[in-house]
Amino acid sequence: MSKLKLLHIRLDAPTYSSDAMEIGFKNNGFEYYCLSWQPYRFSNGIEALRAEILRLHQEIEPDVVFMQFQLPDIIDVETVKILSQKSFVINYTEDVRKDTTWLESIGVFIGLTVFTNYDDVERFKSIGLNAAYLQTSFNDIWYKPQPKTETDYGEIIFIGNNYIGTSLDFDESITRYAMVEFLKETYGERFKVYGMNWGTDSKLLNPQQAIEAYNNCKISISQSNFQKKSYSSDRIYNSMACGAFTLAEYFEGIEDIFKKEADIDWWYNFDELKNMIDFYLINNDERNYIAKMGCQLVRTEYNWTERIKELKEMIQYEVTV
Repeated sequence: MSKLKLLHIRLDAPTYSSDAMEIGFKNNGFEYYCLSWQPYRFSNGIEALRAEILRLHQEIEPDVVFMQFQLPDIIDVETVKILSQKSFVINYTEDVRKDTTWLESIGVFIGLTVFTNYDDVERFKSIGLNAAYLQTSFNDIWYKPQPKTETDYGEIIFIGNNYIGTSLDFDESITRYAMVEFLKETYGERFKVYGMNWGTDSKLLNPQQAIEAYNNCKISISQSNFQKKSYSSDRIYNSMACGAFTLAEYFEGIEDIFKKEADIDWWYNFDELKNMIDFYLINNDERNYIAKMGCQLVRTEYNWTERIKELKEMIQYEVTV
C-alpha cells in the first residue's frame, strides 16, 4: 500500500503549535501537506482561506483532509461538500462547547468528527453523525523537562483562565474560581495562579514562561472547565510532560488514562486537595517519583505519534489507495 496523502488544515497561534502533530502524521507514514489556517485567515480573510483550501485540495488530491476548526463560520458547508467528494474529511476539535450546531452542520457531509470527550461522541452518534473519541496530546517540542530557573513562580501553581463574568459560559467556571480563592486563602504566597482575568496580582504566561513555571514548581494543579466523560485539556499533559508533579481534579474516565499515586494523583473536593498538597509538600521522594513516572508516561505513550496511530486505525478501512 502506498502512502496516504494527507492535507492538514492545521491550527497555529502564538500559544499553540501543530508542529508535534505534523511529526506524528509523518511518523505514521502519511505523505504530509499543510495549510496553517489562522494566520492565512488574518492576512487574507475567510473567503480567501476557503478558496485556498480548495485550491490546495485540487492540486494535491489528498486521500485524507484533517481539519482542526474549533470556531464557527470559518469553514462552511459548501467547502466541505467539495472536499468530501474526493477525500475522507475529518474535523478535530479539542474544545468543548454547549452549542455545536455548526459542527453538526458540517458533520453531515464529512467522514468523521473527532472529539476529546465521549459525551459529544455519543450525542453525535445518537443523531446519526459519524464521530469518534481521541484524547488530546501535547507539544513535546515545547513542553519538556528543563533546568530550573531563578524565577519564583510559586511552589504550588495553577495555569488557566478565569471565565467568570465573560461571554463564555463554561460548566465548571465557578468551581475553578472557588478553587483558586481557596488555595489563595490556604497557602498565601506559596500558591500562584496564572491566566487571564485573575486580577492585577496575576499575569498571563507565554509558553516558555509556562514551561519554566511547570519545571520550577513543586505541585501543579489541574482543573477543567467541563466535566465530560474522559475529557481533559492539554494543560494536564503540558504539566506532566515538563516533569511537574500534577494533582488533577477527578473526571470520569481519568482512571483509564492515568494510574492514581503512580504517575499522577487526583482529588474530588477542596478538603482532599488540601490534604494532598500538605502531604506531597513534605514527602519529597514520593512526589518526585510520581512526577518522574508521569513525565515518562506522557512523553512515551501519549505523544502525537501515538495519538495519530490511533487515528490511522480509525480511517484505514475508509480509505483505499
